[in-house]
Amino acid sequence: MARVAILVNDSLPMQARSILADFEVHEGTAEDADIARCEVLICWPLRAMKDNLFDRMPNLKMVQTLSAGVDTLDFTKLPKGAQVFSNAGAYTENVAEHVWGILLGVAKGIHLRNQKSTPRRLRGKTLLVLGCGAIGSEVARLSKSLDITVIGVSRSFKMPELYAERLPMQKLAEAIPRADAIVVTLPLTNKTRGVVDYPLLTKAKEAVVVVNVGRGETVPEEDLVRWLKERPESRYATDVYWSEGGKESFATTAWELPNFAGTLHVSGLPLGEELAGAKVAAALNVQRFFESGDALNHVDVAEYMCENSHRSTKRLNTRGGGRAEQGLRNAKKEIRHRRIRGTKGPRTGHSTSTAVATHEDGPNEPHLRRPEACDELRHERTHPARFSRRSNGQGPRDGNQQSRRRSRNRHQEAGQRSVQDQGHRHQHRGRWRRPRDKEHLLDRNSRR
Repeated sequence: MARVAILVNDSLPMQARSILADFEVHEGTAEDADIARCEVLICWPLRAMKDNLFDRMPNLKMVQTLSAGVDTLDFTKLPKGAQVFSNAGAYTENVAEHVWGILLGVAKGIHLRNQKSTPRRLRGKTLLVLGCGAIGSEVARLSKSLDITVIGVSRSFKMPELYAERLPMQKLAEAIPRADAIVVTLPLTNKTRGVVDYPLLTKAKEAVVVVNVGRGETVPEEDLVRWLKERPESRYATDVYWSEGGKESFATTAWELPNFAGTLHVSGLPLGEELAGAKVAAALNVQRFFESGDALNHVDVAEYMCENSHRSTKRLNTRGGGRAEQGLRNAKKEIRHRRIRGTKGPRTGHSTSTAVATHEDGPNEPHLRRPEACDELRHERTHPARFSRRSNGQGPRDGNQQSRRRSRNRHQEAGQRSVQDQGHRHQHRGRWRRPRDKEHLLDRNSRR
């Protein structure tokens, strides 16, 4: 019986090789014919996407990542029937220890150079852990030595006994105001992208300390910078950053702020240690998959699938919450311009109706009571012919738009007659202009 072929886009330690002794293992590079025969891929996700391995492995049944996160995989190219497993838990102890290092450091003001800072006391306070998997649970366990009350907010709890209170994600806004410190360990999925946004951050205590070791995109960069500028007493420390061009970038304007601190994504690999442990964990999970069928850390692909799936190609510039999110913000801005001010919209050549705006989302974030307008605008951009005048002189196909257009024309004609009666302006080539002189105005009035 032929052995199952495995492709590993990195080298394996001897212990991992012995675990996979019953398999045909190809490490590093391999011939195209060998790659096509492989049924298992053990990989660093970003490197696998760069090498276009999904398209080259038609027999793929299992993808085992060496990283804990899988958000850099292009799930739209995943062969049908293939399952994905992450390496969650392989970096738990190191990352949890790093969390407490930067949490205590920022709380005591160690990140500030040659500046006097008031230390924050954490003993006996309340810690909110957002994402209660392996890393979040280890953070909660280490907090017991400081008599800290831990509130867990998560979809599931790996070790529920470690939390004084367990809440679902829907209760996050209610839990935020109670926390003196917040630790974010969430993976990046469609549901967690941008979840800790500006409105949520404003609900936190004035002197809160926030630490992020999950993914940078769970906290939109623009929202974070705005919040830190408005709340100088709040502090934010991170080991994860926002992606630019499909790769994590450590360049951010937040470095200029005194209440921002960070390390450059090094929490999972302390000095003197190698990735041997993570590679052994991945090899063991592949062995479990074929021996018993109960491999750990199965990934729900649906949580990562979206209209534009891969952040390094179609999907995301995630510095401000994602390219899709940025497009949505631009759409809202354009709609505010068109609907609130009643100006002419691009491509359509006609003015739009007015929408009522409130300031429920902050003074600089007016909230439109017609959020479906964003979808209308996006559809208009995708199908401009449906919204533009047709060559036969007919109006838009939408009857409601025709009605709104007729109503606007009546108001515009009434306004034009009113202005003409006042004698202050005249119409010249379809635009409103002031008269050049009094003689022109008198001559114009004499012709009426």
